[in-house]
Amino acid sequence: MNISSIVVKTTQEDYLSVRAQIEQIEGCEIYIEDNQSQQIIVVLEAPSTQEEIAINKHLESLKGVVSANMHYTYQEDELNAELKTNEQGICEFLNDTSIPAEQMNYAGSVAYLMGKKRAK
Repeated sequence: MNISSIVVKTTQEDYLSVRAQIEQIEGCEIYIEDNQSQQIIVVLEAPSTQEEIAINKHLESLKGVVSANMHYTYQEDELNAELKTNEQGICEFLNDTSIPAEQMNYAGSVAYLMGKKRAK
């Protein structure tokens, strides 16, 4: 299952029409909207990347849509397949006792990535 968020910008005169059309598209849910700025945030669930892209293109093609930009996507099935493919190699690396722990860098911290030390 793929989950995405798409920011849809509409013309002022077509905002309500576009909103109504989005509500009819299977897998689309309006998460938040702002009539004043003519923006609609759509959460999309699709079974594959291809279908996710097809729905995004469909949103772009609706009359009154100025833009429909995907801002976030998560591909669960593709991620799980990649993890299974790499699982054995990762386990071998993590269990390799010939690599000194001092030579391993943890980069999961934003502060670390920015070169800043965390206050203690």
